[in-house]
Amino acid sequence: MELKDRKILVVGLGKTGQDTIKFLLTKGAQVRASDSSSIEKIKEIVTELESKGVRVEAGTHTDETFLWAETIVLSPGVPFSVPQIQRAMTEDIEVISEVELASIFITTPIIAITGSNGKTTTSTLIARILERNGKRVFLGANIGTPLIQIAGQADEFDVLVLELSSFQLQGIKSFRPYIALVLNISPNHLDHHESFEEYVESKMKIYSNQRTEDWFVYNKDDEIISKYLPNVKSQKVPFSKDIVKDGASFKGTYIRFNEHTYDISSTKLLGIHNIEN
Repeated sequence: MELKDRKILVVGLGKTGQDTIKFLLTKGAQVRASDSSSIEKIKEIVTELESKGVRVEAGTHTDETFLWAETIVLSPGVPFSVPQIQRAMTEDIEVISEVELASIFITTPIIAITGSNGKTTTSTLIARILERNGKRVFLGANIGTPLIQIAGQADEFDVLVLELSSFQLQGIKSFRPYIALVLNISPNHLDHHESFEEYVESKMKIYSNQRTEDWFVYNKDDEIISKYLPNVKSQKVPFSKDIVKDGASFKGTYIRFNEHTYDISSTKLLGIHNIEN
């Protein structure tokens, strides 16, 4: 995507939104921002952005601002159901998440983790395991550092471990992880999504751009995830509480993966969901 002189609206002025604006300005984009918070609440942020030439609307969202844009970038937690976003989409204005924008400028292999429960713990464990093996690891997205902070600089890392929420995944178009991991799915964030079906569809977009050389790791015991397996083009690796072929299983105090066996009797993580993860 060519950003120079492109009209881009950033919605939401939390940490991710501010970092997104900084990135866009370095690329020469024409940037505006919109946040539903009152001007008094974010006055310092507004003052700083306006000093850099960014036009900001606060306390409201207007059709004028949203229809001005060629691309709208949503910060995590901003729902697609906002009327101005819906209106922009009917006018064929591109609406994406910050993760999608950042990924366009990243070639480093990505391990992406999502799920309703346990994704922060699992993402952290994966990152620590890779670090112990000498890898330069970035851990971020929905946990810690926004991905946009390293867009264009990701070659400083060997691998990116990303915890991703349904909000972030709902706004992807070309985002492609080398390894996608779906832990479990249960009703969540229904105040943000219009339905449970929309929430599930958002989560399962994680594999939508994968190819046959990529990997999809999934919970075989989760019936919702299983319904999507026929659409997965990448190589599938299941995990289950039962014995499973070409995947990981748990019995007694041991996790088995093909010919490998791991004793986890001394683990400090409690709960069956942590054993699964």
